[in-house]
Amino acid sequence: MRSFLHRAGILIGLALVLGGCSASAPQDVRWRNEQVDAVWPEPPQQPRIRYLRSLHGPGDLKGDKDEKASGKLLRSLTGTSEEGVPLRAPYGVAADGFGRIWVTDPPAGIVHVFDLARRKVTYLTLADKATFLSPTGIAIDRERERIYVADSARAEVFLFDYAGNFLGVRSPPQGFERPAGLAVDPVGNLYVVDALAGVVQVLTPEGTFIRTLGSARTPNGRFSRPSNISVDRHGYLYVTDSLNFRIEVFGPDWEPVRTLGKLGDVPGTFARPRGVTVDSQQHVYVTDAAFDNLQIFDLQGNLLMHLGQNGNLPGEFSLPAGLYVDQFDRLYVADSFNQRVQIFQYME
Repeated sequence: MRSFLHRAGILIGLALVLGGCSASAPQDVRWRNEQVDAVWPEPPQQPRIRYLRSLHGPGDLKGDKDEKASGKLLRSLTGTSEEGVPLRAPYGVAADGFGRIWVTDPPAGIVHVFDLARRKVTYLTLADKATFLSPTGIAIDRERERIYVADSARAEVFLFDYAGNFLGVRSPPQGFERPAGLAVDPVGNLYVVDALAGVVQVLTPEGTFIRTLGSARTPNGRFSRPSNISVDRHGYLYVTDSLNFRIEVFGPDWEPVRTLGKLGDVPGTFARPRGVTVDSQQHVYVTDAAFDNLQIFDLQGNLLMHLGQNGNLPGEFSLPAGLYVDQFDRLYVADSFNQRVQIFQYME
């Protein structure tokens, strides 16, 4: 019965998500750095990925429409202010599709909130009067305009509204060992990767525990150091099973479907898979922190293309981590050691 209700809810949520896609993005958002024209694959092949821009910190918004960035102040939830800070080692990223981008920064202990439309940066630093220690995973519930942040050091998941107001804590009955990647499905259920426990915990939008999801490919039913998770608009789940060097895919009914990738050192294989996300065409994007690249697969696990190598030019990476695709098929990559988020556009 629960699987049936979940499946029905997915269909209702899908209608809401697709309905929201009809809105157009604000025209005053500067998405693209016109000085850089980089696409992959390169001509004469048909380009599929275009580089848009990178974000390092408040300074990147100064040139937007030749206006000064208003994000020179760091505003904590207590209302105190001090100088703004650049990204140090971004891990997780999420976006509302209209110019607001949330980026977790574990060593800084903050969540950067870039607002491209208003050309400012604000910050989340506190949850229920306690400072973040190591914010890692992040997910947004666009329908309810809420933000989830996982703090791996505090072993808690916190809930905020879009304005940064603290709304509560989410946890299964047994608590978390080390929460990492987060995702929200079309009906608002929250998925939390517990890296040390080797499982994914599932909770309702109200915070009620639903179930624990484990690996369908291991004897003990646990993932090996899972890191991130994504849910596509059809309700399929994609879990980065990092030390098993693969992506495990589950259907909307939580039944196993297939795996993508395997251990190796050639395109189509993984060494240190980290972030995972899925676009509107169900292309699966995976970052690999050993290869410093981004690989793109179809649902059958066939490699469609890959881009990137170690470096700091557009389309190059240094220990890439979290990924996110918004409803307009813009791709956000947390490029950790380059201290930036790179933004790309998928082109049909």
